[in-house]
Amino acid sequence: MRLAARLGVVLSTIAAGLAALVPSAAAASGAPSAWVTVASDGHVAPRSTDGHSGFFTDRQPNTTITLGGTSAEVTVDVEPAALTFDLQAPSGGSLAAGTYSPATFATSLCADSTSTVTIDDIAFDGGGALTAISLQYETQCASAATTYFGRIVSGEAQADSDLLLAPDAVAWPTTLVRADGAAVPVFVVNTGSNPVSIASTSLTQPADSPFSKVYDDCNGSVLAIASTCTVWLAFDPTVAGQVSASLDFVDDTTAGAHHVPLSATVSSNPSSWALHSAGDPVGAGGEYSFSEPTAQFAATGSAATGVALTAHDLTFGDWSATFTPPSGSLLQAGHTYRTADGAGLAVTGLGSCPQGSSPVGWFTLSSLSINRRTGAVTTAAATFEQHCGTIPAGLFGSLSYNDAAAPASVPPVDTTPPPAVTGLTAQGGLEAVSLRWTNPDVADFDHVDVYVTENTGFYPNPSSVGAAHFTTHAAGLNLQALDPGSSFKFSVYAVDLSGNRSPVATIKMDGTDLMVRTSRTSVLYGDPVNWTFTLTHNGSAQAGKKIDILVRTHGLLHWSYFKTVTTDTRGMYAMTFRPAVNMDVTARFYGDGSHIGDAGNMITTWSAYRIVVLSVAHYTQSSAAYDTVKIKVYPSATTRLAVEDNRYGYWSTIGYVTTDATGSYTWRFRPIKGRVYYRFSRPASGTNAAGVSGIITITGT
Repeated sequence: MRLAARLGVVLSTIAAGLAALVPSAAAASGAPSAWVTVASDGHVAPRSTDGHSGFFTDRQPNTTITLGGTSAEVTVDVEPAALTFDLQAPSGGSLAAGTYSPATFATSLCADSTSTVTIDDIAFDGGGALTAISLQYETQCASAATTYFGRIVSGEAQADSDLLLAPDAVAWPTTLVRADGAAVPVFVVNTGSNPVSIASTSLTQPADSPFSKVYDDCNGSVLAIASTCTVWLAFDPTVAGQVSASLDFVDDTTAGAHHVPLSATVSSNPSSWALHSAGDPVGAGGEYSFSEPTAQFAATGSAATGVALTAHDLTFGDWSATFTPPSGSLLQAGHTYRTADGAGLAVTGLGSCPQGSSPVGWFTLSSLSINRRTGAVTTAAATFEQHCGTIPAGLFGSLSYNDAAAPASVPPVDTTPPPAVTGLTAQGGLEAVSLRWTNPDVADFDHVDVYVTENTGFYPNPSSVGAAHFTTHAAGLNLQALDPGSSFKFSVYAVDLSGNRSPVATIKMDGTDLMVRTSRTSVLYGDPVNWTFTLTHNGSAQAGKKIDILVRTHGLLHWSYFKTVTTDTRGMYAMTFRPAVNMDVTARFYGDGSHIGDAGNMITTWSAYRIVVLSVAHYTQSSAAYDTVKIKVYPSATTRLAVEDNRYGYWSTIGYVTTDATGSYTWRFRPIKGRVYYRFSRPASGTNAAGVSGIITITGT
């Protein structure tokens, strides 16, 4: 390959800074120009001189860009940079606008590549020869672990004859969150016939500001005819996802402003910690597994001063691990460091090494990368073994930050079973049980196995059919989503690092059934309803139990606490309530030391609007005179009512009235001749059921 020689030519082209471009004859005549940009994710600094980023245009003196091919294959050759591109259509197909991934795309940048190409526009003449193309490319080079990306434009009309912006859009390769994304130059060329004054350059972007200008000789400059300025953009994402922005220029061209769209996809790797304590002061004999989203992770530091990893777990709180190199050394991925050789290791969690017992041990960094612009730790992964001074029990861990890391497991082996757990207790919760015990105080204690059986006897043999198995390294276990109507028995075994199992400790919990009943489901506003709450276990009344009653307006999401009551000898509590609105009611028994709690069923009592006819002036009245009817609506509020009559055997709405703020209204009307039935109605609302008044019979004469 001529790659080294070609990049050498590119280097000399960029080093010149593109300070002045002499238009070619074609460009000067107004014909569309051709241009190519090349950027690399190996760039983190502006104005790099490694030849991997550049801008090439046939407007440059002695630069030619040759476009060739047909609908089956497109070739682009940039000379004297000796830069070539070759894009082929899928077998049997033709190139057209669209995205090709993977694309059959060869380039002199590297031989072993995987590429994605998006064609924005492509055109051919009557003979099928290629005449114009506009595309974006991204090429991942396997051997060099480098991604090149950029734009190729040829034969396309320039968007603005006064200024050429190259690239006219920047799409970064997928970038790992917190990594130093590629630094990309945007070139601005004065292609007009007058100098151009660029008043300002700025970035329009999200609040997390992933893009920044790291070099800018365009801002406030005056571009002479055929001259160029450059803005280098850095990309340092802090949040995963799709991001977009715009590089904006304000100038004195006819357009007045120009914009370069910026876009990128930001990826992330999971972070996790796996810790295994043999009884040391930091891990307290537990085994812990922290992962997103129930834990939050962070990393700070540098290769020279050391790296600190932290984890905040919702259950086990804050943990930290600090790894420092020996004096004068740098931390490097793939290396193992020992405290005996001067490295530093300090892991804290449930506790820390006591005074006088400094941490000792080793750690291996399987991954470490640091953002070269911001100094932020991008990825880190380590395994370690830590002991507090001469305390034999150790802490073992595998930590991963924005990277994948294998867990560490270094269990000691013996044949002596540990003592049984002591002080086993159970506390019922809402469809839950919280078990607590004291783990055996031995150095090689590892974890606890808990076997749960439902409505049956004990299972001293852990392999017995019907026993659900749970493992924990803590001195307790919280079990959720249990059937509250069932009884459960729990068999608890301590297990050491060698898998030896202790004698069993057992405890039993009974279930409960909480039922909510109502005397009626629909009442008029102000009428009483009786609610009854009954707590049983297998039909047996549970007396003296505390029950919380919860209520809410029907249609709302959240419950409100109403009161706490105690069941009588029948396991019941009864109460009378006058609901002012449509009311949902339920109850909770949160369990105790012998019973599992239950959530009662929900019932709804519909409270209908009460429309009361207070008075009727005349039940018989001349149709030439006015009659009046006074009404009141409960609940009292300004309310719109329908007035209905029944003259032909069915009800019809004849009008609407609106009460005052107290719910009162006086209806004044001329009766219709003959006997007519009237009433007032209110449709259902978000708070109350529909209501209707009593029937008023008026005879008009």
